[in-house]
Amino acid sequence: MEIVSLRESSGSPYIKELRELLEQEWDKFAPFDGEECDIKPPPPILAIRNAELLGGLVFSLWPNPETEVMSIWINGLIVKPRYRRQGVAGSLISAAMQNQTPLLVLTDIERLYRRKAWLVVSSSAKGVVLQHGQ
Repeated sequence: MEIVSLRESSGSPYIKELRELLEQEWDKFAPFDGEECDIKPPPPILAIRNAELLGGLVFSLWPNPETEVMSIWINGLIVKPRYRRQGVAGSLISAAMQNQTPLLVLTDIERLYRRKAWLVVSSSAKGVVLQHGQ
């Protein structure tokens, strides 16, 4: 499996496929290359094997709930059903952790992040907010 980062503006068919997967699961996503307050989110991270997209991870900008400072968040993490439970999501999260700190996520799969030493920031009916790095 190869883990790569590609900007949406690259025109890659993998980016188009990733957007389609995310929007099938969660409806509309903002442009991956957006920026706000002079901060630009990192490019999407994709898992590819034998020229097939296995899954991907995208970022967004949103205030940190503790500091209100604009921060980088994992906005979407998706793995095609036939590749789940094979370490793809964990590899994508690890790649994100290497490239960006601090990093936040709102999730309903808390254990996936806790296994990688993410810390709980808050919890609500919407899910759990976790943070990696300071």
